[in-house]
Amino acid sequence: MDRFTTRQDSLVTFVVTFNSQVLSSYTDTVSILSDVQERVAAVNRVASLRIPFELGWHTPYRRFRFGARTGLAMELNTIRSGATLAYVNGGIRSERAEDAHNRRTLIVAGTLAADLGYTINERWVLWASPSYTTGLVAVAQTNEHPFTLPQRMGVRIRLGYNFKPAR
Repeated sequence: MDRFTTRQDSLVTFVVTFNSQVLSSYTDTVSILSDVQERVAAVNRVASLRIPFELGWHTPYRRFRFGARTGLAMELNTIRSGATLAYVNGGIRSERAEDAHNRRTLIVAGTLAADLGYTINERWVLWASPSYTTGLVAVAQTNEHPFTLPQRMGVRIRLGYNFKPAR
């Protein structure tokens, strides 16, 4: 829901007459401020380039592996279509992303995750990692436009291969 204030100015002319004689005339500006609420729905398409740096710890228990991971990542997010925020006269409101001319934001994001692995054989491990990622700070953005910091929850499934198995 977009909420913003609009201003409409009108010029009003007052004329004071007596019979056919003009005694006085003046012009006044009348401003009307109104609060507007518009429903906005959009499917946003965003391209992201993410370069993570993560540290983790794992311990084996029979055929299973348990562990935790944390890290930082640099993300370059470019909005391609949908809705985005823009400064207008009444404040911040949404506009079509196509009008924003490929707005880009470079952010630093942090990740916390738990790892659960199952050892298939001495070299292959199947991992499931529930994780939470949140944007921490914007490093660079185009033209000082408003931006959002992402928050993501998900599960990463991966298949790992050990080049030198533990003995």
